[in-house]
Amino acid sequence: MKHTLPALIFCLFKLSAQIESGMGAALPEAVEGDEDAPQLVKVDQMKIFKAVNELILALQEQQPVLCMKLYL
Repeated sequence: MKHTLPALIFCLFKLSAQIESGMGAALPEAVEGDEDAPQLVKVDQMKIFKAVNELILALQEQQPVLCMKLYL
């Protein structure tokens, strides 16, 4: 668990950067009524950082030093 959560947190940071740069934009060929089209999940940076906060708080009891480094 202590090795998985930091990697997940950094992937969430990477996703946040992609959203900020516009790379996470919707695909133009996706049609709303098409069942075969990939389903897009609407995510904003606030949701991502709330998830990061929850993950760090979950890790806090086992690895307090690592959590402090992740917050920095």
